[in-house]
Amino acid sequence: MVTNGDKFIYQVGSGTKTKFWKDVWIDQSPLRDLFPDLFQICGNPDANVGDCWTEQGWDLVFRRLLNDWEVERVAEILGMLGGVTINANATDGMLWKHSKDDLFSVNSAYRRGLQHLKSELDNARTYIKRVEELGKERRYQEPEEMVEVNTIMYMVVSLEGKEQ
Repeated sequence: MVTNGDKFIYQVGSGTKTKFWKDVWIDQSPLRDLFPDLFQICGNPDANVGDCWTEQGWDLVFRRLLNDWEVERVAEILGMLGGVTINANATDGMLWKHSKDDLFSVNSAYRRGLQHLKSELDNARTYIKRVEELGKERRYQEPEEMVEVNTIMYMVVSLEGKEQ
């Protein structure tokens, strides 16, 4: 499973839709980028994850016999794959982290956007309070500071109108 930022998780099910070497499915990079030496000698660069999995475990095919240092690299990749399980009954795909059923919907995205908007609004309110407190502590404010405060206050008022 790979997390894509704070929104999506990529989950491999049966592995039939996920390219073993070319897709980002186990780490934050494709295996071809993590193991370019092995990718150069792999038997099928377009193999799916499901093609490389058997009941006995991972079955990586190479075009030629491996050199000693390549055996060590295969051990590395197998170590990385050690915790991965393939479920023949599940499908590969993206899961939306912000809904109960892991499925993306406009409604869940809208709710997520409102949560983010409220958070930004709270940050702006806190900032304005602090700027106002600083203004009271000083005898005067620089014109640039007043413009910044007025701009932020306008943005907060605008956002409050959208929040309702």
